Amino acid sequence: MSQSISIEWPFEDADTLAHTSVLKIDGRQLVSPLKAIQSPHRAVTDKQTAESLSFPGIDPKFSPLFIVGETLKMDTVANVGHDAEVTNSLTKRMKERVIDGRVNLVFPRIPSPKLGSGISQLGPLRASALVGIQLEAGASLVIPPMPYGITSRRQFAEILENTKVEIQTFKASKEIIGFIPTTDNLELVRDMAREYVRIGCTVFAIDFSGASNRPSQMRTLVRTIRESLHIRKKAKESDQKYYIHIFDAATSKKSSNEVAPITDILTHPYGVDSTSGVMWGGSNLTDPRKLRYYRADDYGAYRADALASIGTSCNCPTCKKFGVDELYSASFQTVMGRLRTHKRHTYLAECNRISERIANGDATKGYLAYLHTKSSAEAEIDKIVQDVKEIKAGL
Repeated sequence: MSQSISIEWPFEDADTLAHTSVLKIDGRQLVSPLKAIQSPHRAVTDKQTAESLSFPGIDPKFSPLFIVGETLKMDTVANVGHDAEVTNSLTKRMKERVIDGRVNLVFPRIPSPKLGSGISQLGPLRASALVGIQLEAGASLVIPPMPYGITSRRQFAEILENTKVEIQTFKASKEIIGFIPTTDNLELVRDMAREYVRIGCTVFAIDFSGASNRPSQMRTLVRTIRESLHIRKKAKESDQKYYIHIFDAATSKKSSNEVAPITDILTHPYGVDSTSGVMWGGSNLTDPRKLRYYRADDYGAYRADALASIGTSCNCPTCKKFGVDELYSASFQTVMGRLRTHKRHTYLAECNRISERIANGDATKGYLAYLHTKSSAEAEIDKIVQDVKEIKAGL
């Protein structure tokens, strides 16, 4: 029996490529736009799971999408599929973090060579093992293990074939995600997207590798998907719809300024359905007052000193409990946890507002007009709107 997947777009924005979508996978439903939740880097208890799924005041139709991800170390990439202990250990880590009854994307991420962990040639054993680990863990969909910086169409074809064979060998009923790793080869991006559409992929993903935007790859991917599915500026009811997820997207633009633009949420004009944050490394910050508070009012990412002059601005549990000084008056780890909780609630509420704006359709009250109220991200919004105009002009 084949896996049951359907995608609907209840509403499309007239001025951008943004849409609201309903993705159903084996009876589980995701409503986009949404921010995915990264599953903890450990097994979770029933109580912890319940807490992580509890969002007071958030529309319950926004079911969480969980990312069970890990950026692999060099030794793991080199030995997976060749060393049973390494392979079993990675499988165990992934399996422990899958949330039962939810949509889980299991992503053993092959990192950038700049991190000392990249590998240019996976080979069939490594590729098959990385697919098998996803299947063993209970992934909702399968991500082909394409390496960072891929340049060869032959390598892409071999890994895709290994992915299909491993699914068949496992006797699993799982669909493949049309995954695009970070690469400078735009012709290859176009070839990969066309091939994914040809084999029936309707869910796509792209790796931003910690960047706030990858405009060249986004233009190429979105235009190619729409061309291949024969979708023009506005989809017809009979057209096949698609879903796009972005992995490893920076939440805000890297900056030393006290206020930086929030950026991951600005990808929705491209027609992106969901995003998830970076998996690798961490911050070298030690001062909690340098940690950023994400403000949906103007899409600004504020450090404590800048936030003090305007105050917190949402009704999440964190902001109801703490003023700015109280929020930041704790250890680095405690403040980071508070801000993470605030961010999760902020993004879920903001995605709800974006969905309402897309559905509105009014030029003065719709999504594009709403974006132009976000004063801290004006330059980034202008660039993405221009990108979208270029995509639409070529369709």
